[in-house]
Amino acid sequence: MDNYLINKKSKLSPEMINILKECIIEWNEGMKAAKSIFPFHPYNYIPLRNKSGGVAEGYAALFCTKTDSHVENPHPDGYPDILPNNEDASYWIETPTLEDFKGEGGFDMKSLYVKDKVDTNASAHHKKTTCVMNVIWKFTNDIPKIIGVTYADNLTEDDWGTPTMGKKESKTTPSCSVNKSGKKKLRSGWVIMEENLNVVSEVDWLGYK
Repeated sequence: MDNYLINKKSKLSPEMINILKECIIEWNEGMKAAKSIFPFHPYNYIPLRNKSGGVAEGYAALFCTKTDSHVENPHPDGYPDILPNNEDASYWIETPTLEDFKGEGGFDMKSLYVKDKVDTNASAHHKKTTCVMNVIWKFTNDIPKIIGVTYADNLTEDDWGTPTMGKKESKTTPSCSVNKSGKKKLRSGWVIMEENLNVVSEVDWLGYK
């Protein structure tokens, strides 16, 4: 079983970090088990962009089964993806709505597929996204494997690039990615990373290659 490095300066509580670690281990073991049961695995034939979204949503759902503090946003297009399970968010939980939850404690769940160089990035549908948990994953023996999680709750509109609009009559929704300052915040917010990668620097980012 893989060992993991934990960021002792993370803003997240030790309890939440432990849950995130459990989710990584269980998710990875589950994917390996599924591959052994279904050698002709349908996951191999899903477009990469959809695979990555599936990693984020699957990890988010697993996380919410392990804690009472957070729940998935009942609205499939609601913001943020994960809501705090408290009185402030009860309206959004009980009455799913596209209206943004502006209270504290919620976050968007993103994922990033990496190859040789492990880095972090995120995209959103608008520049108002302030809190992001980013799941980093890659393929190992053709099996999707989560290798780390980063978290930033201090993103501002200045940390996002200009939203790109979908073509006319396209179903693609506008989206934007974090720019240099936003990426730096995600890097410094690393929470947990696989230990068997080459550490370059532990100043604000592990800089895995």
